[in-house]
Amino acid sequence: MELREYVTILRRWVWLIALGTLLAGGTAFIVSRNIEPVYRSSTMLFLNPAASSPLLPFSLSLSAEDLARTYSESMRTWSFAELVAQEMGGGVTPDEVLSAISTRHIPRTQFFEVSAINTDPGEAQKLANTSARVLVTKNIAHQRERQEQQQQIKGPLGGEETPVDTAVVWDRARLPTEPLERKMLQNTLLAAIVGCMLAVGVAFLIEYLDDTIKTSEDVSQALGLPTLGAIPYFNPNEGGKLVTVAHPRSPISEACRTLCANIQFLAVGKRRPIVTLLFASAVPGEGKTTLAAIMAQVMAQTGKRVIIVDSDLCHPTLHQYFEVSKDLGLTNVLLDEKSNLDGYLQ
Repeated sequence: MELREYVTILRRWVWLIALGTLLAGGTAFIVSRNIEPVYRSSTMLFLNPAASSPLLPFSLSLSAEDLARTYSESMRTWSFAELVAQEMGGGVTPDEVLSAISTRHIPRTQFFEVSAINTDPGEAQKLANTSARVLVTKNIAHQRERQEQQQQIKGPLGGEETPVDTAVVWDRARLPTEPLERKMLQNTLLAAIVGCMLAVGVAFLIEYLDDTIKTSEDVSQALGLPTLGAIPYFNPNEGGKLVTVAHPRSPISEACRTLCANIQFLAVGKRRPIVTLLFASAVPGEGKTTLAAIMAQVMAQTGKRVIIVDSDLCHPTLHQYFEVSKDLGLTNVLLDEKSNLDGYLQ
């Protein structure tokens, strides 16, 4: 398929592409506009990693970045979410806690941000402060348990206490006054692009599944035969005359003369000239009679002797173009045993 054919398909289905784009973009805009506003509140923590001890060469010392990553992972655990849900008073589930809180380490600093989102600004503030408080409390309990275990290992000899990692609340969460940006423009544009791409895909799928013949190229591909001509659509009943008589210089008349010339060129170099033309179509009303009358008139203008026969026994209309009687026709010739055509020509 050439680029011109792709462009033709897009132009043919431009209404579908526009409709898909508008529907997707409009739906995204309405949903984004009517969505319930969400508020965010954040608590800032200050991380103090434990210093390495010269007396404990095998002790592990974490940087602020490593400590922040450790705290972030611990806040994604189910046990942490359960503690926060209990501290909140049972008004929130652990799943809601995990989906509402987020963490962020400020690069090249010891600050660690804990954020919470909620449709209620007060709940967002409470959840952020509670999550930070639970983190600090749980960290202290963990550090104490760690010291007790190491003290038991050391025994009565004692020794230097193991350094501990600490996190303190630097700035408590405040009550948010403005909701988060809804990103209506971004959502609308993205949805419009996706809708446009889907509509284009549907258009090409329809063209791929459609096996009807629409163009001369389709005829050549389906039948393996060349197209001799293409006649534009026109009203055959305009003025009751043939188009080549009513408008001899019109593009339609030129197309008919071109078709006649191409048919004559087919006979060049052949032993027997073309003496018979049959006009047929798949269904009624496709222009067989009109085209036959036009071709007969055009060929007669070139000096040829032409006989045109109306073989439509159910709905004959050829006599109307030449204003002759339909009393005598093909049936009379077939029934005539003498087969004298001169008496039936008009």
